[in-house]
Amino acid sequence: MRKSIEIGEFRGFGISGSCVVDTLQFANDMLLVGEGSWKHVWAIKAVLRAFELVLGLGINYHNSKLIGINVNNNFLNVASYVLSSKVKDCNFYFLGIPIGCNPRNSLSWLPLLSKTKKCLSGWKNHFLSMRGRITLLKSILSSLTISTMNFYKMSVKVLN
Repeated sequence: MRKSIEIGEFRGFGISGSCVVDTLQFANDMLLVGEGSWKHVWAIKAVLRAFELVLGLGINYHNSKLIGINVNNNFLNVASYVLSSKVKDCNFYFLGIPIGCNPRNSLSWLPLLSKTKKCLSGWKNHFLSMRGRITLLKSILSSLTISTMNFYKMSVKVLN
């Protein structure tokens, strides 16, 4: 992937002019971020094929998704055929963080809030010391909300 970027076959997405995102990886998940062009589709196809040939590993194309934001649906459908992947809606989760949603809309935070309430309600009837409650709260808040709040600014309404 780095070589493809070096020779100009693939270019990531610029954020505020100072940061360019092209690849996000965690364990066996990989997110490629680029423009919706045929040049990029063929670059991705070449990189994925090279990965298979060099390492002798196969890519699970049934789990591969092509997501387009502000991209023509016809282009997405043909590109997904070329890449042997499925087209997915632009609202999705990556590492538990919602991508493609509007963080200023309080409805975007409802899944996170309901998860937090669900985790806390399981301990509602248990008699916990103050130290136990604080530990539980820190655990749930750090695992669910803090990672999302590092990515998006939470509105005051949602915070309350």
